[in-house]
This record gives sequence, C-alpha cells and structure tokens, in this order.
Amino acid sequence: MVAVKESTAIWIGSHLFYLDNGNILNVVPSGDVDTETAKLIKQAFLKLLGSVEGEVKILADLRAGGIPSIEARKVAVEIFNKDQVKRIAFFGVNPVVRIIATFIVNVASKKELRFFKLKEEAVHWLNQ
Repeated sequence: MVAVKESTAIWIGSHLFYLDNGNILNVVPSGDVDTETAKLIKQAFLKLLGSVEGEVKILADLRAGGIPSIEARKVAVEIFNKDQVKRIAFFGVNPVVRIIATFIVNVASKKELRFFKLKEEAVHWLNQ
C-alpha cells in the first residue's frame, strides 16, 4: 500500500500521481494509456509541477504499467523535457514496457534518466 498525502494525489482512472518528500513526483500507472487518458495525465502533471517551487524528480513505478498510445508517448516526452524536471527514474519495468520506455528516453532530451529493478535503488539515485 502506498502512503499518499491526499492534497497532492491525483487519480486519472486507475493511474496515480502524487508528490512525495524531496519534490519527488511519483507516477504509478496501471494498464494501458489511451489518447484521452494521456491528455488528462498531462494536465495532472502540469498541475503538480505548478505546485512545486524548484526542481522536480520523477519516480515511475512501471510494475503495473501497460502499453502507452502514441499520444501518451508524446506527452511523456513533453513532460520529461520540462526544465523543472531534473531526474527521472523508472523501476519495475517488464521487457515490453522497457522497449517502449527506451524509445521515449531516446527521444527526450533529458540526460539524467535511468532504469532500476528496485524502488529503493531508484529513490537513492534520485536523491544523490
């Protein structure tokens, strides 16, 4: 179970987004992301980014993530390229999602983006 501050949690269907200590924006997708959901996710990200002063780190838990639509991939690249986003860590990636995430990573201009097996490793790297 994830402990979430209600004031920062945003649910888009079964996908959860919330801010954690250290300006870590947690992304917990569940299942596939279609075009309409991608638009709502973009709004949620912009709202959460706007509520934080300074840099933000993204922690993406992809254990239950599905296949993002082309529009969802474009949204991810746009979000990852925001100046406010400092680092991005993915963990729990299955082979299919990793291939898609690698494509997104290659298109995004962020250099500080890594994949991890465990959440603890990802959080440690984000906080360095």
